[in-house]
Amino acid sequence: MGKWIRKGCFLACLLASALLWGMTAAAKEGDTIKNGIFVGEVDLSGMTAQEAAQAVEAYVETLREVEITLLYAEDREVPVSAGELGISWSNQEVITEALEVGIHGNVIERYKILKDLERENLVYPLELSFDFQGLTDILIEECAKYDQKAVDATLVREDGQFRVVGGDTGYALNVEASFDKVHELLASGWDCQPCSIPLVVEVTQPRGSAEELARVKDVLGTFTTSYGSSNFNRSENISNGCNLINGTVLYPGDEFSMLDCVTPFTAE
Repeated sequence: MGKWIRKGCFLACLLASALLWGMTAAAKEGDTIKNGIFVGEVDLSGMTAQEAAQAVEAYVETLREVEITLLYAEDREVPVSAGELGISWSNQEVITEALEVGIHGNVIERYKILKDLERENLVYPLELSFDFQGLTDILIEECAKYDQKAVDATLVREDGQFRVVGGDTGYALNVEASFDKVHELLASGWDCQPCSIPLVVEVTQPRGSAEELARVKDVLGTFTTSYGSSNFNRSENISNGCNLINGTVLYPGDEFSMLDCVTPFTAE
């Protein structure tokens, strides 16, 4: 009798040891995710793997409408949606990880995990990816169209007096640097909320100011020729050429080319 009691105690101890230290389980089809487990803002509590994946996909679908405003210079804005940038969910393997929480490990470890979930949620990150070819296209087609060359301040002659005409600032989008900036924010630090992202735009200030151009007063040289006896075609060409070069302002160091001013030539 004592021998059987000793055997029973030994088996009981062996079973307890297995339960405490060595027994693990694997997730099976139809198993559900423990309460208190999230992916991003999506609560996966009680869901099967398929239901959880569908819930996260549905959430990402709502993000397609979130507006992301690309800021050019001079308050020029290019609004796009996350959907236009090809937003998608990239870490789908997280569903398997969530499903296996509380399954692996011994009884004590699994019990501790479940008690921890009662006190604090377990939140897995939601990782997103984007079709950055779409971003490149938007930068080139929608943002770079605001590029403009700087136009220097100039002078016009009216009633024997000079009048200063202000210049325009030049802007040129740095597509590569802007791409890197948008990529970094969206791929690593975006909170899934509407946001504005300043683009990298190179600014060129125009030359000249009213004060500088006010110094232009002296006649540096003149030349006069008569073309009254010329035929109509020559007279028209001379008149057209004068109109094209009239008002040209040269800053220190500039060179003037008559050919550049009057070309390209047309038959007319």
